[in-house]
Amino acid sequence: MNNDIVIGKWIDRIYRQLLQTNKRKIEEFDISPADYNYFLTIEEYPGCTQNFLAEKRMVDKGLVARVVKKYCERGYIIKQPSPQKRSSYNLFLSASGEKLVEDMRKAIATTESYLEKQDGTENFIALIEHLKQVSSYLEKKEELD
Repeated sequence: MNNDIVIGKWIDRIYRQLLQTNKRKIEEFDISPADYNYFLTIEEYPGCTQNFLAEKRMVDKGLVARVVKKYCERGYIIKQPSPQKRSSYNLFLSASGEKLVEDMRKAIATTESYLEKQDGTENFIALIEHLKQVSSYLEKKEELD
């Protein structure tokens, strides 16, 4: 198989390049570039649990627990006991966590605007739509397995 036509290679490479491009901005907040997605998920689903984060991010529950603990200690994430289940916690962003997400979104928008200009709006939107479709195919395949 030709390595240049392996989709995972290019998705991984682009993901790492996007992290690298926004690395300075992310590091201003003293967070790992690989962790910023946790903040975006908590912002999108306030009150979510660590189990939800693990499922949504497709990572190990232990990793999520360590990440949440680290950013609770830094004041970005707030853990509150769940009213539904005593052994569970709901996660929220603190004011500094919300500011972090706002600034990250600005950095991401700047990078995406640059990419859109390079590739053209139609191509850029078509690419995103196609990647969503590929993701949908893979989700359906998991349901079949």
